[in-house]
Amino acid sequence: MTEKKGIALALEDWKILFEDDWKSLIIALYMVLVGYGVLVGIPVISTAWVTKLGFTEVEVGRVAGMDLGGLAAGSVFTAWIIQKVNRRILVFFGIIIAVAANALCIRYVDYETVLYLRFISGFGSGIYTSVAVAVFGMSIRPALAYNLMLFSFAFSQALEMQVLPQLSMNGIYTAFIVCFLITIPFLGWLQSYPVSKNSDEAHAQPQRPISISAPTGPILNSRLWMRIQMPILLAARSCGHLFVHSWVVLLPHCSAIDLV
Repeated sequence: MTEKKGIALALEDWKILFEDDWKSLIIALYMVLVGYGVLVGIPVISTAWVTKLGFTEVEVGRVAGMDLGGLAAGSVFTAWIIQKVNRRILVFFGIIIAVAANALCIRYVDYETVLYLRFISGFGSGIYTSVAVAVFGMSIRPALAYNLMLFSFAFSQALEMQVLPQLSMNGIYTAFIVCFLITIPFLGWLQSYPVSKNSDEAHAQPQRPISISAPTGPILNSRLWMRIQMPILLAARSCGHLFVHSWVVLLPHCSAIDLV
C-alpha cells in the first residue's frame, strides 16, 4: 500500500479528526470562540466603557484586568475539577454565571459594581472556555484540533471588530448573553466525561504508575500533557505571566513522563 504524503496525508488526518467525534469538536470550537470573545474584544469594549459609561482610563484598566483575572481563575478552577464533574453540568454552570453577570452589568453601571461583576463574568467564561479547550486536547488529533481553533480565531476576531463597535454598551452585553445561551441546546454534543463511566471494569486495563526519570527529552503522553498545559496556558494568556508560559515550554525538555 502506498504511503500517503503531503495533501493526501493532511486530508486523511482531517477525516480521522472529524470521524472521531465531530459533534464535540464543533461545539467546542464555538465555545472557544465565544469564551475568548471578551479577551479578543477588549479594545472595543474598553472604548465603550470610556465613551458610554464615562469610566476613566485607570478604571477601564482595572475593569478589564478583573475580567481577564476572572477568566484565569475560572480556568484554574476547571483544571482542578474537570475530572470529577460531568462536563455538561460544568459548562451549564459556567453559562449561568456568565449570563447572570452580564445581565447585571446592564442593570448596574457604576464603577464599583461593574468591577466585581466583570470578574464574575470572566470566571464563568473561564469555566466555559476551559472545558472546550479540554475537548480539543482529548481529541484523536489534538495538534490539528488546536490548529483549527487558531485558524478560526482570524475570522471570529474580524467579525467581532466589525460588529461590536456598532452596538451600544447594553447591546454588547446582550450579544455575549445570547452567544452563551445558544450553547445550551447543544450541550448533549459534549461527552460527559473524558472516559466513559459505563465501561465494564472487568475489561479495564490496570494503569501503570507515573514514572519520572532523569532529563532525557520530551517523552510525554499527549493527553496527560494537554491536561497540564492548557489550563496553565489559559491563565498565562489571561494574566500575561511570561514566567508561567516559559515554564510550560521548558518542562517537556527537563523531564520524561510516561503514563498509559
